[in-house]
Amino acid sequence: MSEADRERIRDATNVLLLSTSLDSDAGDVHRDLLAGEPLDRENVLLLTFGRADHLVEQLRTEYDDRPNEVTVIQIDETLQGSTSYPEDVTVRTVSPTDLTGVGMAVSDVIKEWSDSDARTVVCFDSVTDFLQYADRSTMYRFLRVVTRRFDAVDGFAHFHMNPDAHDRQTMATLQSPFDAVVDASDEDDVSVSTKY
Repeated sequence: MSEADRERIRDATNVLLLSTSLDSDAGDVHRDLLAGEPLDRENVLLLTFGRADHLVEQLRTEYDDRPNEVTVIQIDETLQGSTSYPEDVTVRTVSPTDLTGVGMAVSDVIKEWSDSDARTVVCFDSVTDFLQYADRSTMYRFLRVVTRRFDAVDGFAHFHMNPDAHDRQTMATLQSPFDAVVDASDEDDVSVSTKY
């Protein structure tokens, strides 16, 4: 992501990252969004369907600093989750069919971090996966609620979504809760649009 693009989203608190995968440019954008500040000044919340091991490892190997705190909300139908996380990573497992439970887990983490001087930074991976368990209108309402929670604590969140997996109406509806959209689905060009 260019410096001009970073500047355009500087005032955003909730960003939708459109990409078909975390390879190449999209992976670089993800890393830029996750570490807007030095990681030791960030509390990192990862909401993910089975990719948290990779994301936690990335935090440990691809950045100069370690996050102040790391919590993983593992979205898993079996509620088994993974047991391979480092000891300093807090893990909660929630069913993808329970959006209320996911929202409550997010609220609990935000509340736990409310007295911290570190900024809350969130990676939500992914909206596309959640749409296998919730319809468009339910997902829209959920996104409105959680993006407002991140706004309320001056946090920063980015949400992954694969634009190739959804129709135009779904894309238009689910982009509306976000301050900015970063489209990294074209390998040759990352584009940024904002509401402000």
